[in-house]
Amino acid sequence: MGTTPMPAFRRLFVVLLGGAMAVAFAVSAALDALALRRQHHRIHRLPPVSEEPAPFGRPARTLVHH
Repeated sequence: MGTTPMPAFRRLFVVLLGGAMAVAFAVSAALDALALRRQHHRIHRLPPVSEEPAPFGRPARTLVHH
């Protein structure tokens, strides 16, 4: 009995490794799609940002006395 892997073991190893990689890829793609969907939904839900903040009881222009 040698220390080299048998052909059946190699075949099983390759199949299991490929399956694990496929599952990891699918889960990663699904989580990315979910994150993008949530981000897209969050962007469209926020109120629009105004260019200038609204003054609170102050005139729009500063009055200067000479």
